[in-house]
Amino acid sequence: MSTSCKRSFQSIRRTLNASAGGVRGIALQTQWLVEMAQIELNIHMNYLARVGKRGAWIIENYSRTHNSSMNDLTIARAIHIVSVVIWMGGVTFVTLVLIPTLRRTSFRVDQLAIFNAIENRFANIARVMVLLAGISGFYMIYKLNAWNRFTEIQYFWMHAMVFVWALFFLALFIVEPFFLKDHGKMVKNGHNITNLQKTQIVHAIILLLSLVTIIASVLGAHGFFY
Repeated sequence: MSTSCKRSFQSIRRTLNASAGGVRGIALQTQWLVEMAQIELNIHMNYLARVGKRGAWIIENYSRTHNSSMNDLTIARAIHIVSVVIWMGGVTFVTLVLIPTLRRTSFRVDQLAIFNAIENRFANIARVMVLLAGISGFYMIYKLNAWNRFTEIQYFWMHAMVFVWALFFLALFIVEPFFLKDHGKMVKNGHNITNLQKTQIVHAIILLLSLVTIIASVLGAHGFFY
């Protein structure tokens, strides 16, 4: 919620608390809140919930009257979450399972072939998931008209999401296809990967950055930072 909108909320609450709190006051509050919600759609429901029973009633009625227009947002959010789960799940598997397993001595002979076969197959899946996550994410921002969030420091987690997404987009669609056609070339010796440590370190850094961003985004989406 922007600073100006929050001040307006606080002002109207002080005015209503000073009044008798009759039916007319509640009606005026409801009308004002709905109008503000239509103007600034990034009003956080947690703030309304703090008003108490009247806030909960306003949320319920506003949501009921806008369910039809919010269906596409719900679908976009579902697509966004599923794509991120598959995308990050694959990154976690490669970083914590695949690479450590291939670094074992028993797999040394076929390390390059196994690594490239699995990683290249996952890269195709990851490209689709990254595209879906990006399209659904930007659609939600467009639908909510939430571009102004990128100018407010409390929404730093949105900048982080875009940064991580752009990082993977560049890696999957530009760096790998045109500069690193085979992942093993950086650490290849003959026909084997003799050292996967560098690859594992890079994957670990990217995974850690992604997980921190996901945690911050979930907290931010639920009003933790404002």
